[in-house]
Order: sequence, then C-alpha cells, then structure tokens
Amino acid sequence: MSAFQPAMITADSASSLLAFALAGAGVAILPAWLVQDEIGKGGLVRLLPDHQFPRQGIYALYPNTRHVPEKVRAFIDFLHERLAL
Repeated sequence: MSAFQPAMITADSASSLLAFALAGAGVAILPAWLVQDEIGKGGLVRLLPDHQFPRQGIYALYPNTRHVPEKVRAFIDFLHERLAL
C-alpha cells in the first residue's frame, strides 16, 4: 500500500501559477494585485484570509555601467516609491 503524496508545481512566473489555479489544478500563493479581479468574479477563492505570508522581494537588475539610462533610473525610482512600506 503506497501513501498519497501530493504533487507540487513550482514556477518562476506568477501568471503560470494563476493559470494552474484557474484550471483547478490546486492552490497557489499569489500576489493580491494579480488575483483581485478573479476573486471578485468568483473564479478564485481566498484561503486562510487571516494568515499573513512573508513579504516577497523584487529586484531590478541592470548592467553595471557608469551611466544608468534615465528611463531605467526612472523605473527603479518608481518601483522604490510604489513598493516602499
């Protein structure tokens, strides 16, 4: 007799995990901004509403050069302001 072992899907794309959850493939930990519309439409249900998961980091990677292009600098500044606590 073998014991039941659930499968775990990992991905480096939140949208892929969202697609799996919407297809009924299981439970996913996803950012609120990505799932709020689907929760509102009833396509997804929030589990453990009182549980707080650790905050995840976001990183902006760019080439190590003397001059960072202005549009890259503006985007980094935007991310910093938007995501700051």
